[in-house]
Amino acid sequence: MADKTIRFRAEATGRTLYAVLCVQDPDSADCGKYVDAATGTPEAMATANWGNYDIPLTESPAGGYEYAAALPANVAAGFYRAMIFEQAGGAPAVADQILADGSWHYDGACLRETTKAIEQMLAVIAGKAVHTAATGVTQFRYRDGTTLAATVTTTGSGNRSASVMT
Repeated sequence: MADKTIRFRAEATGRTLYAVLCVQDPDSADCGKYVDAATGTPEAMATANWGNYDIPLTESPAGGYEYAAALPANVAAGFYRAMIFEQAGGAPAVADQILADGSWHYDGACLRETTKAIEQMLAVIAGKAVHTAATGVTQFRYRDGTTLAATVTTTGSGNRSASVMT
């Protein structure tokens, strides 16, 4: 089932929280461009545009400590850093306190924490990954050896051209 929801469990209720997404280099924690929440388009971060990046989180149910928001439409598949902020004033601001952040992968249908990548690396180490050179496709299976974890397609030069996490 596809899930495009950003979720956060807070230690207090009634807070004004929001998320900010930035495109992340999968080999580091560095942010590249920040995602405009209205258009889903990445852009170079500008302090004056901070209000364009916020994705308001809603507590549901009220008093339930669980906050969530749908991923903005038109966000491209890729790796993202999701940062959760508490809004201090009347509008989101760069100086707002960051409460949490994490790395996420979006495959175009489902948003997942990249901790799944650890399971995929274990699949490689355990011999549960199969690469077909003719097609450039590598399939990663979970420890059971049957359930498909991910499919990665590479170009002739070895660069990743597509990835799908299941």
